[in-house]
Amino acid sequence: MPSAGDMKPGVPLKWDEPLDWKPARPASTFRLAQYEIPGAEGEGPGEVAVFHFTGSGGTVADNIARWVGQFSDADGKPLDPAVATQETFEASGLKVHFVEVSGYMMVSRTMGGTGERSPSQYRLLGGIVEMPDGNWFFKGTGPDKTMAAAREAFLRLLRSVQAGEASVKTP
Repeated sequence: MPSAGDMKPGVPLKWDEPLDWKPARPASTFRLAQYEIPGAEGEGPGEVAVFHFTGSGGTVADNIARWVGQFSDADGKPLDPAVATQETFEASGLKVHFVEVSGYMMVSRTMGGTGERSPSQYRLLGGIVEMPDGNWFFKGTGPDKTMAAAREAFLRLLRSVQAGEASVKTP
């Protein structure tokens, strides 16, 4: 299996994968890793995608604003960015930013989405790890209950990140 370090130049990143997340074949060449999160009671599964853009990918603030901007309230009005939960912490000497937001999600067609709003409430769990050669992005999305149930596992993954030889399991 190729490792994330083999796919992109620069400093690789490794993390502990939650045991109940199923590694999936990345849906695009931009994704270094992808996981399916089991659905919560009566809900569909969620997804976590991992990205790294050497020397680019935008600022932490720009990415968080873009992610929150993909959500609206029940009336279709954009969410106030202040409703997003944000936290910054350190993992193995790396600065990690966590963001969480829920509402009705719309994924643009350019990102592989339908361009339509989700029929029910969705939740985003996002992580941005600052690295010298470019940030790493962990973006989890799915039905609200599914992602709420996956929150602690997602945070454990973010707290486990460290520079080193990454091993990404791709089916």
